[in-house]
Amino acid sequence: MSMETNQRLLDKLQQDLSSAGAMPLYLRFNASIRQAIEQGVLSEGDFLPSERHFTDRLGISRITVRKALACLEEDGIIGRSRGYGTFIRQTSPQAKLAYSLADVKGFSREVMLQGRRPDTVWISRERVVADSQLAAKLALAENTAVYKLKRIHFIDGKPMSLAVSYVVAEAIANVEDIGLSLYDYFRLNNVEMGVAAQPGQRGNDR
Repeated sequence: MSMETNQRLLDKLQQDLSSAGAMPLYLRFNASIRQAIEQGVLSEGDFLPSERHFTDRLGISRITVRKALACLEEDGIIGRSRGYGTFIRQTSPQAKLAYSLADVKGFSREVMLQGRRPDTVWISRERVVADSQLAAKLALAENTAVYKLKRIHFIDGKPMSLAVSYVVAEAIANVEDIGLSLYDYFRLNNVEMGVAAQPGQRGNDR
C-alpha cells in the first residue's frame, strides 16, 4: 500500500470512528473498511497496515481491530498471508450490493428482492450548514441548513456499508421521527425526494 493510500484510509477511519453514537467501534471500523473498498480507496490485492499501526494511529485497542478484521475475514473481504500480512480479497458476492442512486427505494428494496434481510443502525443525525462544496453537490444555496444522516446498513445481521445522506432541514419536522427507512419517512410525510449523484445524497437512501 502506498503512503498516500495509507493516509487516505487512516483519514477515513478516523472520521468514521470519531462520530458520536452508541455503535461499537469494531462495527464502525468494519463498515468503514467495506466502504473504503466500495469507494476505491482500497483495491483487490492491497495490503492493510498492521494491527499495531491501526492502534497507534487511531487510538483504539488491538481487540477492536482484531474483532473487526475477524468479521471481514469471515465474510471473505480480507485474507491473511503468513509473512506478508492482511490483504483485500476480491469482494465476495455477499458483500457486493449494487443499487441505483436514481432509485429512491435503494438499499432495502434491493436486499429484500434478493431474499435477504436488511437492517439499519443509526450512528448520528446532525444538523449542519452546507458549505460551498456540499451546496454545489446538492444543488442548494450555500449555508442552507441540512441534516447529515449517518448509519450502518446490515444484511442478514452483518454490517455491510456505512451510509451518509444529506437532507434539506426544512423537509424534516423532527429528525428523531426517522426510523430505519429514510424513504418510508418521506413517503409517509408526503415529502418530494430529489437525487444527487454523490455518495452523500439528498434524501434518496435508506
